Amino acid sequence: MKNAIYIILLLVFSSSCTNKNEYIINGTAIDDYEGKTIYLLANKNDSSIIDSTIIANNKFTFKGIAPDSIQIAFISYDKRFYPAIFILEKGNISLDIDTAYNQHIKRGGTALNEELQLYKDQLLNLKNNQMAVVQQGYFINRSDMTKEERLSWDNKNETILNEIEDHVYNYIAKYSQSSLGKQIFIDDTDLLRPHKIGELIKMFGPNSNIVTPDRKAYYIAQAETSPGKRYTDVKGYDIDGKEIAFSDFVEKGNIVLIEYWASWCRPCIAALPELKEFYKKNKDKDLVVISVSLDHDKEKWLAATKKHNIEWPQLSNLKKWEDPAAMSYGIKGIPQLLLIDKNGIIAERNFDLEVIEQKFNEITK
Repeated sequence: MKNAIYIILLLVFSSSCTNKNEYIINGTAIDDYEGKTIYLLANKNDSSIIDSTIIANNKFTFKGIAPDSIQIAFISYDKRFYPAIFILEKGNISLDIDTAYNQHIKRGGTALNEELQLYKDQLLNLKNNQMAVVQQGYFINRSDMTKEERLSWDNKNETILNEIEDHVYNYIAKYSQSSLGKQIFIDDTDLLRPHKIGELIKMFGPNSNIVTPDRKAYYIAQAETSPGKRYTDVKGYDIDGKEIAFSDFVEKGNIVLIEYWASWCRPCIAALPELKEFYKKNKDKDLVVISVSLDHDKEKWLAATKKHNIEWPQLSNLKKWEDPAAMSYGIKGIPQLLLIDKNGIIAERNFDLEVIEQKFNEITK
């Protein structure tokens, strides 16, 4: 009798130990999915099936043992939609399929799934707010707006974009050492500016292969030359073939505006009159302009310089996008402007001269 009791107790103890990390997924689905198979996946690949079951009476259940560390999983319930992410953690997880726009699944029941759902809900609200701002200005012709009206609208749009970016960035950063952070990075990268992507890539570690080596170098260059960072010195040759560097101008008592352009870039040429006017208006406020040409044909560079009467210093290595002056700053599009203050700190970088001018006025007050 004692042996029997001992065996029963041993079985109970063994069972409780085995199930200490058990997860139970209880899900609901609308009528459209009745009788269909729903899949539990290790990743978004259909070949990574962990388990499957049939939806019956608008419900489905999965059971298993959760890993000790944070582990993402996916529910696949309709090939019209990408598999939906959730956290495979111990406890009672709820997954409710909802075909409402942009909300194909609602997660809950456990701490990490509740937090993930909150992240998703808040992101959707922020996107809706940004869409409202865009629609507000959609039917307004920018040419009919005053400069102040344009800046006001741009600042409003920039504010909500920053809120979206901060929301995504902070969540990924929090879970950067797990598969969760990396997956959200993959899913929501389009909501981040390049320098923020670069900062996250550095958090993932030197061995991370989440992007290609070329893209990694670009994003990290953006991160290291974003506003608030110290400028990176680069060298090139001026139109007379003399070697010059950014450091010949930066931290010499000047505010330095670096313009990236090329003779083959029509938007760059179109922007020159405004840039000249900005320089003329502010050169007495210690403004110095330097142009970096991303040409590869010296004769075309020199001809364009003469034709458009560019009088400020220029440098180039005649390597187009592979120019060290472009690669060091993560330049993938032109025209682009960088404003460097008197202490060698990057104050602003932007395609828009109005944004640069606004920052210039701030730092010269």
